[in-house]
Amino acid sequence: MRRADALARLAAPHLGAGRRWYREGQLAVSRLGDHAASVGAGVGADPAAYAAGVVAVTSPRTTVWGGLQQACAWISCGRRPHLPSVAVALARFEATGEILGPKTRAFALALAGEPSAVVLDVWLSRALGVPHRAMRGMLYQRAAARVREAAMVAGVTPATMQAAIWLAMRPTGHRGGHLTVDAVDRAWEGATC
Repeated sequence: MRRADALARLAAPHLGAGRRWYREGQLAVSRLGDHAASVGAGVGADPAAYAAGVVAVTSPRTTVWGGLQQACAWISCGRRPHLPSVAVALARFEATGEILGPKTRAFALALAGEPSAVVLDVWLSRALGVPHRAMRGMLYQRAAARVREAAMVAGVTPATMQAAIWLAMRPTGHRGGHLTVDAVDRAWEGATC
């Protein structure tokens, strides 16, 4: 597994963008929460927390934009996500408010403003030098701890470090990776029922 100081160096050019990523994400899920409330979705839940949960649960195996489109389609008209496992997780979240997967749970927390949340996806696995399929249990915990160590080295929050590493690892020109208020509004307007 890559050392904390090496992760901090990898992330260094992207720390400003990493700080902005979750700040913009919080504004975006707040807007999506407003949209959800306008159609009566997520009744009884904090609208922004509900939206963060739906965005996180619809995030596996797609781009940020693809997950956002699925989240908007679900909230606006109940259209099921593409993957059966995501549909099951979304039904569980709707029924109980629980998110069981460590990546999706951490993503929901980060979008809700939790600075200690560390989202470990395929891009972070590559940065850490760990096969993504092996990223579970104790290895997942060790990997998250390594990102937290890198955050301490750089003097930033773990969520900022994770976002900066994620930005550093994505291929140049990779599309569909920014969660913004504008992106929420475009996905909401484009949701087809």
